[in-house]
Amino acid sequence: MDKNEVIHKLRNSDSVESFTDKLLGKDIAKRIQYLIKKDLNREDLLELLYLLTNIELKLANLSEYDRYLLGKFFTWIRDLVKLGEFLYDYIETIENETSKETIEILKSIKNMVLHDIKFAVDIYLFLLRSTSGVSAFAFDALSKMRYEYEYGNHPENLKPPQEKKSLFFFKK
Repeated sequence: MDKNEVIHKLRNSDSVESFTDKLLGKDIAKRIQYLIKKDLNREDLLELLYLLTNIELKLANLSEYDRYLLGKFFTWIRDLVKLGEFLYDYIETIENETSKETIEILKSIKNMVLHDIKFAVDIYLFLLRSTSGVSAFAFDALSKMRYEYEYGNHPENLKPPQEKKSLFFFKK
C-alpha cells in the first residue's frame, strides 16, 4: 500500500474498515512501517513524528512510569526531528555557497540523524506496544466484543422511532 492509498483511506470517512482495524490503528501502523523502510524526505519525517501520537497510544494501558518513559522518548524523538529539519534547511541554504565536499559531509550527517530517528521510533513503538498486553484496553475490548456494527448515514437510521399507541389511544 503506497502513501497516497493510505492517506486516501485515512481521510475518506466513507471507507469500509472493520471496528477491529480501527481499534488497533492498522492503517496507521502500516504507514509507520512504510515510512521507516524508506529514505525520508522532510514531509515524511514530520508525518512519521505525528503518526506516533495515533490511536495506538490511546490503547496502551500505561502506568505512571510507562507514561513518563514514553513521554521522554517522544521528547527525544522530537528533538532529533528538529535537528533533522535544521539540517534540511541548512543544506538548502548553503548548497550554492560552499564546496561539494562540505555538502556531502552534511548530507552524511543528515542521513545518520534520520537513521537515529528511525532507531528511536522503533524503541518508542516497542515500549508502547509491549504495554499492550492482556490488561490493555484494546485486547479487553476485542475479547468482549461479539459483533461489529456499521453506522452509516442512512436516512432510516436518523429517524426517531415512532410511538406506538395501545388500545384506547393511550401512550405506552
